[in-house]
Amino acid sequence: MSPELDHIWTRVQAHLAATVDEATYRIWLGPLRALELTGERLVVEAPPHARRWIQDRFGGVLQAAAESIFGPGAVVELVSASPNSADARVRPPATRQASAAGRWASVASPEPPPRPGPLGNPKLTFDHFVIGDSNRLAHAAALTVAEMPAQAYNPLFLCGPPGVGKT
Repeated sequence: MSPELDHIWTRVQAHLAATVDEATYRIWLGPLRALELTGERLVVEAPPHARRWIQDRFGGVLQAAAESIFGPGAVVELVSASPNSADARVRPPATRQASAAGRWASVASPEPPPRPGPLGNPKLTFDHFVIGDSNRLAHAAALTVAEMPAQAYNPLFLCGPPGVGKT
């Protein structure tokens, strides 16, 4: 990483850390790595299993961080790392998507076809989970277990009163 890119990425990380809570930053945004800076276009590498989720949930935050440093013309491109090598990049053709937070360049990666939820019910997925104050921690832990099996929170036990979102 060049000294200029290292300096800019440090500023982006500081903006991200100030924008989200510490646990969210450590789990989702801390593993991101800056790969390339061309003009006002910042290429950021994400773990392949979490790239799409990070793009959907934190795309606006990443865009805002880039715009705070580069100005309103900034573009963030999120790419997946190859599972075999931390330095390899998966770079299929890029597609642009507009968002309310600004311009967001997304690099499409081969995604498996959507699977139905447990017992064939597509509504029983994290996308349809209602997050509240009583189940925010359980949601984050369960999502981490689902995206990184046998790596985090192994095993995971959820205990609590009825109606707080354990299921």
